[in-house]
Amino acid sequence: HALIGRKSNHPLNGWLRDCLYRLRTQTLTGCDSPGVYACAAMHDNEAAVLIAVQKDTSAKLLVDMAGFSSDEGIEADFYLLDEQSDLELVRSEMFYSEQFKSVFEIAKDAVILVQLRKAR
Repeated sequence: HALIGRKSNHPLNGWLRDCLYRLRTQTLTGCDSPGVYACAAMHDNEAAVLIAVQKDTSAKLLVDMAGFSSDEGIEADFYLLDEQSDLELVRSEMFYSEQFKSVFEIAKDAVILVQLRKAR
């Protein structure tokens, strides 16, 4: 089953998979909420988290990340795939601690890609 871009009409799961696969090292992930699934990978100065949400209603989603840090900070780009967004950049943030959190208002059934890189 493929994820199809709403605007592009092209399969996205290969692109999404490659965002993690090219990083080469799978990292520990976990989800506390039913209907939320995640996987993550990292390599050197980059990391990525892919989150799939299957819910019947909209909800708030707390993304809690740890284990990837830098004295100069972490740049995080959040991409959203749902009924309104076609894997578009919806937010960029800088984090300066070893554990950081971000809250999302999501519609039912969404995919979030978080790309992280150590600031230079």
